[in-house]
Parts: sequence; C-alpha cells; structure tokens
Amino acid sequence: MNKIAVTAGSIAIALAIILIGGLLAPQEVQACSCAERPDAQQNLKNKAAVFAGTVVFTKKKVDLPFVSRSSDSPVQVNFEVSEVWKGHVTSHLTVSTAMSSASCGVEFQDGQQYLVYANARNGELQVDSCGGTMLLAQAGADLSVLGGGSVPPVLQIAPKQSSSIPIIISIAAVLLLAVFIAYATRRRREV
Repeated sequence: MNKIAVTAGSIAIALAIILIGGLLAPQEVQACSCAERPDAQQNLKNKAAVFAGTVVFTKKKVDLPFVSRSSDSPVQVNFEVSEVWKGHVTSHLTVSTAMSSASCGVEFQDGQQYLVYANARNGELQVDSCGGTMLLAQAGADLSVLGGGSVPPVLQIAPKQSSSIPIIISIAAVLLLAVFIAYATRRRREV
C-alpha cells in the first residue's frame, strides 16, 4: 500500500512540474505584419473614432509582481484631443494599444501629437500599428483627405458625491466600542 501511495505522489509531482513548466516556458510569437495600410478615406469609413491629439501620458494596464509582460501587454494612452473627424470623442480620451510594435502596438511618445485611427473593442477604443495612426506632423496627405474636423466637447466631470459608507462604518465602530466598554465594565464589577 505504501509503495502505491509513493508512486501516485511521485506521478502527481511530475505532472505538476510538467504543467507549471509548460505555463512558464517561452511561447512562440509572430512579429506584427500588416497588409497594405488603409488610406484616410477607408479609415474614416471603417474606424470607430478618428481624431488628432497630444499624448498626455501612457500607463501599463496591469503591473503585477513576478509576472512578466509580453509585447502584447496592454497600455493605456491618454490624449488631450484637439480635433475630431469621427466618433464619440471628448477633449480628454484614453485609448488602448499593445506595449510594443512587435505585437502591432503603437509606441506613443508623451507630448507628441498624433492623428489617431481607433477601433472599438470590448467597450474601449483600441489602436494598432496597422490602422494608420501616425505622428500629426507626418499626416499631411491624410489631413487633406479628411478636411476640417470639429472641436471635441469638453469632458464634464460630475461632482463627486459623498458616500455614506464611511459614516456607517464609523457609527458601527463607535457602537461596537460602546458594547465592548459596557461588557468590560460589567465583567469587572462581577469579579
């Protein structure tokens, strides 16, 4: 019996090592490869949003310790939008892209102006290097096709409403403290 348990345990450990090794092993990846870049007219027709703006800052979406990021890890890019040709775009907007151009991400630089062609996926705007997004200084041909855009509406931030949860927690803590003091006083009198 003992030999069977040892063998079963050894097999379980070996399977766990193989499984973990398979999860941690480097995966084969393909570099980004784009077909022909769409022209401005196609992008205006097919993209969810088309706008020009300045990158305010970029932020990695997930930053977990002990987890390596790959070139396709998502990055959020915050823009101050100056002109809009298509989409529900406000004066401040965030788009998502892959971290590296190796995974078709656009490597945005803070402070630079871009002409952005974005798709809508999973409730957010996403940008890839195959979609035609480019530095605004290099977008002369696209801008002549797009014509004049519109000024984006200013993002209205609703006033922060106070939450009653901290008040409820404070009242509960005071009541709990009062019960504890009453109990301790009563115990002391009984002794």
